Order: sequence, then structure tokens, then C-alpha cells
Amino acid sequence: MISFDLAAQGNGTLHLITCIDVINSDISQGCSKDYQNATELFKVVADMGGMNYRPVNLQFDKDEVETFVDNFRCGPNDIVVFLYSGHGFQYDNDGDLWPWPFMFYCNREEVDIYNDACELDLEEVYDQPTSWKNILEQTKRSVNERNSNQTPQYRIE
Repeated sequence: MISFDLAAQGNGTLHLITCIDVINSDISQGCSKDYQNATELFKVVADMGGMNYRPVNLQFDKDEVETFVDNFRCGPNDIVVFLYSGHGFQYDNDGDLWPWPFMFYCNREEVDIYNDACELDLEEVYDQPTSWKNILEQTKRSVNERNSNQTPQYRIE
């Protein structure tokens, strides 16, 4: 968890990026409620912090999410929140002590859950040079550079 002093974000933007499962009938109602709650909560958080608010609800589609991640850019005063609400899983034989989860982007009634076309491994997304890792590193540099010129409100390590 990273906490931010919202006042220190100045006129930045809080980006709420959501991807909500609306195709699997066993969870779609709960996922829609997650979306509703998150959009209301983060709108209030942005307003309280004097920030712009930019919600982006991506289609429940693996390719759209990957394309968005590759093309997304944010400013030094921005906060990025990504909410995935849907089915997920982990492989038992992953070999990692703390394996990353996989997000599942298909209708479970139509395909097997272990289907490469439907799964998005968060570890692979994080390791891509133009992905969330890059966004986090860009934000980390911006925050730390800005704080090096003043009394730090927070520091990201």
C-alpha cells in the first residue's frame, strides 16, 4: 500500500482505470457493484484532494487492457488506481513462493479457465517495459524528484 498526501498532489489527476467482468453471470452483478462503489469512492477522494478525476472503464477484453497499458501515460502529480473485478486464478506449479495472479477475460461457461487466449498474467504485465511497471517507475521518479526540492510528503521506494 502506498499512501499519498492528496494536498501534495496539487492539480494532478486521479486516474481510476477499471476492467469489470460483465459477461460471467455468476459474478457480473457483484463486479458491477464493485465498479459503482469504486467510482463513487474515488470521485470523493479526488474532490477532497482538489484533484481532477478521470475514470476509464475498459471493456472486459484482454487485448484492450494490454493496449491501454502499453499506451497509458500519466503526469508527475497523478495517482493511478487499477481495479479489476472478475475471475482470477493461480497455477499450482508456478514455482514462485508468492505467485502473481492471472486475470481471466472469457466466459467461463464457454472456455476452460486455463486458456492462454483468456488469461493475463499480472507478472508478465508488470515485467513489460512499457507497462504498469514503467508507469510506476515514472511516477516514482517524478514524486522523488519533486520531493527532493522540498520537505518530502512521501517517498516511494
